[in-house]
Amino acid sequence: MILLTVSRSWLFTTSLVLAVGVLGRSGLSFEENCKTSIRCLDYFASVDPHARQYSAIVKALLQTTTELVKKRERNLRSQR
Repeated sequence: MILLTVSRSWLFTTSLVLAVGVLGRSGLSFEENCKTSIRCLDYFASVDPHARQYSAIVKALLQTTTELVKKRERNLRSQR
């Protein structure tokens, strides 16, 4: 159980970094890796309510950052 807790917390932290990393210069290149992390959290969610909550947080953050980056890219293209 301790290993699950440690794995879950590191996975959550990594997922947050990837989701926020979408905002950087790399743009959407981290999106697929973040989705993979979410799938891992969803796997643990069947036995761990914290993983379910973490997954929901990262999904919302990824959606928000992805929408922001796409909007930023549209604005940049329209300015050219």
